[in-house]
Amino acid sequence: MTINQNQKNTLIPAIYDAFSDNANIDQLAHINIQSGSIEEIWNTISRLLQVSPLELSQRLADKAGLQFREHLTVNTVIESFPRALIENFDVLPIESSNTELVLATYLIPDEELISRVSFSTNQHVRFVITTPTEFIYTRQLAFNARDLLSTSHALDLDTDTGDRNTLVTLTKHLLKQSINKNASDLHIQAFLGGGIVRIRVDGLLRRLTLLPDNVYSSICRLFKANGNMDPSNDRIPQDGRLTLRYQGKDIETRLSTLPTKGGERLVVRFLSKDQNFHLENNGFATKEMQSLRRLANSASGLFLITGPTGSGKTSTLYALLSELNSTEKNILTVENPVEYQLPGLSQVDINEKSGLSFAAALRSALRQDPDIVLVGEIRDTETAQIAIQAALTGHLVFSTLHTNDALSSIPRLLDLGIDKTTLADALIGLTAQRLCRQLCENCRQPTDKKLTPQEEAFHKITRIQPPFRAIGCEHCDYTGYKGRLPVIEIFPVDNKIRHHILLGQKPEPEDLTSDPNSLTTLSTSVTRHIISGDTTVGEALRTLGHTFWRHLMHAYTVEFFDVPVLNTESSEQALPGVLVLGSDDATNIQIRKLLEQNFFKCYLSKDAADAKQTLKEHSDIVMVIVDTQDEADEIILNHISKIRQHLAWSRLPALMLLPGDRYELPEKLINDGATSPYLFKPVNDRELLQSINSSLSFNIDLENIEI
Repeated sequence: MTINQNQKNTLIPAIYDAFSDNANIDQLAHINIQSGSIEEIWNTISRLLQVSPLELSQRLADKAGLQFREHLTVNTVIESFPRALIENFDVLPIESSNTELVLATYLIPDEELISRVSFSTNQHVRFVITTPTEFIYTRQLAFNARDLLSTSHALDLDTDTGDRNTLVTLTKHLLKQSINKNASDLHIQAFLGGGIVRIRVDGLLRRLTLLPDNVYSSICRLFKANGNMDPSNDRIPQDGRLTLRYQGKDIETRLSTLPTKGGERLVVRFLSKDQNFHLENNGFATKEMQSLRRLANSASGLFLITGPTGSGKTSTLYALLSELNSTEKNILTVENPVEYQLPGLSQVDINEKSGLSFAAALRSALRQDPDIVLVGEIRDTETAQIAIQAALTGHLVFSTLHTNDALSSIPRLLDLGIDKTTLADALIGLTAQRLCRQLCENCRQPTDKKLTPQEEAFHKITRIQPPFRAIGCEHCDYTGYKGRLPVIEIFPVDNKIRHHILLGQKPEPEDLTSDPNSLTTLSTSVTRHIISGDTTVGEALRTLGHTFWRHLMHAYTVEFFDVPVLNTESSEQALPGVLVLGSDDATNIQIRKLLEQNFFKCYLSKDAADAKQTLKEHSDIVMVIVDTQDEADEIILNHISKIRQHLAWSRLPALMLLPGDRYELPEKLINDGATSPYLFKPVNDRELLQSINSSLSFNIDLENIEI
C-alpha cells in the first residue's frame, strides 16, 4: 500500500510535532518518502527515531488526542461503506451505531477528510489510530476474494467458474515475487479463515499477502498436482518436486505439505541449479577458509559440521567437496534429500519408504571404493558406527549433527553408543555454523554517542563501539539488512580434545587454551563482524541468543554479570520497557523523559490492578518503579502490600520511590516483607538511572575490565 502526496505532505510535520523531544528528530531530514509502501516508510522512521512502530503510532494518536487501537476487528458496516473512500483516503469502518461511525486509519486525519467522510456517510465520524501493519491486515481480511485479488494482482479470480488460468497466473506471480526477493522458502498456511503467504528472506519470514479460503485451498492443490503428489489427499504429509524456469535459469523446488488443524500447510524450498559452491563466495574470513581447507585435506578421519536447519551446513560441505573434486578422487554422498547435483560426484538419495536408509546406503557406498564420503546427517547409532568405521579405515568422511555448538558433538556421539577410544581416534575436526544477516551497505547508519542498551553492553565489554546500526531502505526492503554471512567456530581435534573424549567429557572452549582472546567461538566470530561493521549486536543476539554475552565476557576477561534479556525479535530497536506505578504528573514527566533518553519504553499505571493488566499485555517490561506519595506510613505500607500481591508473580525487579526525610519508613517496609531497593524523593536523574541499571544488573565496573 503506497502513500499518496497529501499524506506525504502531512506525515513528517505530524511526526516532528509528536516527537519534538526526541534526540534523533533531526534524522528525519534525511528520509526519502517518495517511494516505498507505508509499512516500509513507517519502519524506517521508527529506526531513525529509535522507537518501535507501535510506539510511533501511539505517540501520534496521543498528540492528536485520538484513541489508539493496537488490534482491529472486521465489521459488516464495510459492505455498505463507499469503496472509493477506503482506497483513496485509507480509512476503514470498524464500528457503527445510530449516532456514530468509527473509522480506523494510521495517519492523523485532516479537516478535509473528516468533512468528506461525514458528508458521504451522513453520520458523525470518530477516528481511531492504528499501525499501518494492523490497518493493512484488517483491510485485506475485510475484502472478499474478488476485491483482494483484483487489488493486489490485477486479476479477476473466481475459482468456482473453473477458470484455471487465473489461478495459475496468481501462483506464478507468488513464485516470481519469492525469487525476485531472493527467498529461500515460500510458506502457505491457514490463517483467520483463509490463507497467509509468507516468504523467508535472509532467515526471517515476511508476509507477502493474505488469500481467501477457496483461493488458498486451490493453490495448495495446484502445487501438489504439479509436484507429483496426490492433490485430492490433504490428510497425510506429502513431499514432491517441481522444476521452474525463470529468466533463463532452472530452479528446482522441493515441496512439503503437512495437514494441520486449520487446513493444509505448504512449504516450497527454492534450490537453484546454477548455484556455484566456493568458500570465497560464502563469506568466510581468510583464516576460517584456511582452517576449513586444512581439515578437508586430511587423508582420513571424520569431519563434523553442526548447527540447526538452515545454518548453511550443506553449502559449506558442498563448497569443500567442489574444491576436493578431481579425476583422481572418488567422492560419494548419501543425502536426504539430494538438494544440489554436483558434476563428478555420485550422489545417493535416501528413500526410507523403500528401505534405503542412511545406514544401508552408507554401507553400500563403502563397497564402491570411495576416497571421500559425505553423510548428510548422523541421526542414529548404526549410521554413526558405520561413519566412524569408515573414518578409521582410510576414508575421509564429512557429516552433520544437530547440536548447539561444535564441542557438543562429543557427548552426542557418546550418547549414540560410540566407544570413547574409537571416537578419539576417528575425529579430526569439529565445526559449528550459523548465518546472521549482513547490514545493508546502502543505508546502514553510523552509531553516535547515544548507544542502545545492546550497543552499550557490547561497548563496555569490548571497549569498541559498534560502528553501524540498521536503518532500512528500498534496496533492502526496509529491513536494514541485505544478505547473510557465516558465523563459524572451528576446533581441530588435538590432544587436549582427545583427552576430554577419553574421559567422556565435553570440553569447554576456555579449557582448550590459556589465552581467552585466542578462542575461536561463534561469539568471537560474530564479534569480528560487528567490529567490521558487517552486522549488529542485535543480530548477533538474535542468532546466538543470550550465550553471546557469556562467551564475549570470557573472551575479554570481564567478570560475568547479567545483561537484561531484550527483545531482539525484529531489530535492535525493540526496547525494554519500565512500568511506572502511581506517580504524579511531575514525576511522570521526569521518569518518562529519562527512560526514553536512555532507550527504555515507559508504561504508566494508576494502581496495582491496572499495573497487573499492563504486565500481562506487554512482555517487554523488565522492571517496575513504584512511586509513593507523602501519606501516613500505614497507608504507604498498605499500598506497597497491595502492589506486591498483584505483581509478585511477575518476578520483575522493582524500585520504590519514598517521600523525603522519612528515614524510619524503610525499616517498616522491610519488617512488612518489602525487599526492593528504594530512593528518597526528590531524586536526580543520575541517581535514578544508576538505580535502574543496578536493579537490572546492567552496570559494569570498568575498573575490573582487562583487555
